[in-house]
Amino acid sequence: RTKTSSTDYTTLDAALSGEIEKHGMADAYLSVLNDEFRLHRSGTMPIVAKDDVTQYFSTNSQNVSYKFIGGKVARSNDMAFTYGSVTNIGAKLAADVIGYYVHVWRRDAAGPWKLTADILSELPKK
Repeated sequence: RTKTSSTDYTTLDAALSGEIEKHGMADAYLSVLNDEFRLHRSGTMPIVAKDDVTQYFSTNSQNVSYKFIGGKVARSNDMAFTYGSVTNIGAKLAADVIGYYVHVWRRDAAGPWKLTADILSELPKK
């Protein structure tokens, strides 16, 4: 679903957010995860199995949107990282930010970008 050239890696997070809005967290993530992935969330061990992704998102998460702030692609064009803020889907104000993320993306020469690492750090509840 998410096919991006090395020059427009900045759209990866927006594409993932669009998939989340259309299909929900679990299906969106399963469509972009690399076979060797790790999802890090506060208070849990890293998620490293696709079955656990579905279970985690069905019980612990609401649909979120990722807003790209920055990142970089490797000269080899096979790895990139992106980072930015996280809001609930439909949030309109900067005050609606619930946390920040870092994504690490990998791909082979012929393939689309795949999410290899996802680290989300939630802001303390007010």
